[in-house]
Amino acid sequence: GLMWQVSFILASSNLISLGVMSFLNFSFNMLSSTLSILVTVCCLGIVTRTLVRMGRLDPLAEKKQKLLLLMKELWLPHLLAAFTTAMGFATLIPSEVPLISQYGLGVTVGVFIGAIVTIGLIPTFYLWLPWPSPRSWLGSRRGFAIWMIRHNWEINAGIALLIVVFSIAGTH
Repeated sequence: GLMWQVSFILASSNLISLGVMSFLNFSFNMLSSTLSILVTVCCLGIVTRTLVRMGRLDPLAEKKQKLLLLMKELWLPHLLAAFTTAMGFATLIPSEVPLISQYGLGVTVGVFIGAIVTIGLIPTFYLWLPWPSPRSWLGSRRGFAIWMIRHNWEINAGIALLIVVFSIAGTH
């Protein structure tokens, strides 16, 4: 089902990103082992946003045309999300510590390549496979979210208190 489809897209994005990094002779170490997690999170956001939007499209329109129009609409927001993540890690590149500098370059390249692969795979994949249908609760309002909004001051104060307590406890 849907889990296998998304897993295939995410695995492909990760494998191609890692393959390009290997081809470019990036060093793989303990720090760069987090690259797959960062690529997965970035690409999962792209897949999720696209699939949610696919579920909202008119089911009577032609599938290929709908998908092309949707990807035409979403490619820029998807690339901007990946670009901002990549640029955040690119700030590590000028570091004087080689390990940190290489990590910044690796994540920058990996996230951007993963996003491009994901954006290319989604329309290719769903031209041939059945589209997932959205869950019934997707558009409904939930009590938990409303409770969090109403009690945001208490939640933030509690989190701040926990940070202070654990910071003090961690120094002793």
